[in-house]
Amino acid sequence: MPMMKGGMGMKMTKAVISDVQLLGRASRVRFLHRLPPPLTDEEVERFDNDDDGAVLCTPKNFRIDFSRSWRTFQFNQASRDVFVAHFLKCVEDRFYETFDLLPEYLTKEKVGIALDAHVDYIRRGYKKLDKPPTRPRDAELKAQAQNSRKDTVGYLSELA
Repeated sequence: MPMMKGGMGMKMTKAVISDVQLLGRASRVRFLHRLPPPLTDEEVERFDNDDDGAVLCTPKNFRIDFSRSWRTFQFNQASRDVFVAHFLKCVEDRFYETFDLLPEYLTKEKVGIALDAHVDYIRRGYKKLDKPPTRPRDAELKAQAQNSRKDTVGYLSELA
């Protein structure tokens, strides 16, 4: 896949990671221990039914349930929507001006794609929490992350 001009995909990825950090959640595999526990079945039911006291995802209470599907679990989809809206608001407020992001990449779709790729990377690490990585495994995870970013960059350039 062709690369975006000026490394735009890498800039977008770095900006997305910065926003995940800003929202106060794990943006790197090594920080996964800081995450809140997965939602309980009761919390999921209250969220699905929009009950009083349901766990909500907001910029101030941003949360992703890494134990459940990123693409189909309703709570995670709500989290994705919150993230994309927050990211675009930060861009509008010139918070990510230093990343020099091109306007054609600042769409809900493209921000969502960049977030999806980052969450996929974090979820792979989350699934391996019970297996502490060895030094060779650390290198393999880093290489996987780099390849994932390259794939995202290429895919975003095809959309431009």
